[in-house]
Amino acid sequence: MYTNTRFGELLKVLPKNTFKRCVEQHRSDKHNKGFDSWGQLISLMYAQLSGCRSLRELEVSYNSHSAHHYHLGCGPIKRSTLSDANRQRDAGYLNHSASS
Repeated sequence: MYTNTRFGELLKVLPKNTFKRCVEQHRSDKHNKGFDSWGQLISLMYAQLSGCRSLRELEVSYNSHSAHHYHLGCGPIKRSTLSDANRQRDAGYLNHSASS
């Protein structure tokens, strides 16, 4: 039986359609190979809220809650994939967009 999590409740206030439009506008998923910007955002928010201090800790903790991945709109993560995404997706464009 599915029960909504506090994390899922928090994500409800995030405008996913607006996020998708920004991703399309900045083409941040151009070379995603299965790990999109939404999954990256969810995993990094989880890391921040749960106090993870490393990608290894994030991977183990996040993947231990795999029953909720579907409802969050993402899947399990791998440390190397998240590391690659963090390196390849430049967060700097957000500052440029806000000032334009």
